[in-house]
Amino acid sequence: FLGTIITIIASFIFSGDYARITDFIKLQLPDRIKRMIPGLNNSMRTSLGKLFRAYLLIILITFAELTVGLMILGEPYAIAIAAITAFIDILPVFGTGVVLWPWALISIINGRYLLALGLVILYVVIQVVRQIIEPKLVGQSIDVHPIITLMAMYVGVKILGGIGLFVFPVSIVIIKNIQDNGYSSLWKPLPKSDTLLEKIGKRRTKKPPIKPD
Repeated sequence: FLGTIITIIASFIFSGDYARITDFIKLQLPDRIKRMIPGLNNSMRTSLGKLFRAYLLIILITFAELTVGLMILGEPYAIAIAAITAFIDILPVFGTGVVLWPWALISIINGRYLLALGLVILYVVIQVVRQIIEPKLVGQSIDVHPIITLMAMYVGVKILGGIGLFVFPVSIVIIKNIQDNGYSSLWKPLPKSDTLLEKIGKRRTKKPPIKPD
């Protein structure tokens, strides 16, 4: 409670004197870091916007799965429950299990075994789909290979728990922007090569050599 109060007061103070505080901080930074800030700021806004859209798409997919599943199970308030559960699923630490597992347990206690089984199956399907699509969607949104995204999410969960699912992919975005803008050379990028579809297209459009008479 004390931490929340201090945070609110500090936010008001910082907002009221934002320009002076940021100008003071910039004066303490080396010129090289100052030149990095505008480019990183713009690219970060773009990347974080794409990241937000990716997680919004994940929420919509989870919502659709829950709606269909609950309608099949005969739940009269399927859409409302699906909306609440999908929102909870995106929050750190929480997930669809916060709603579906207690619901399944209560259904078993009440003797509704088919409903409990259906909720467990629905939970498993949602988790499998989530594990498949999340690294790919998040990786595409921040222009990072899905393997790197999956590694970042796994390490993030192990170190920071549910919050790490967001913090570590965002950290990857920052590191990649530093590399792409030429401010640092942390790794050697692969040379750009044609994709398989582009290679097939070039082969089809390639003209055969003209034979001499």
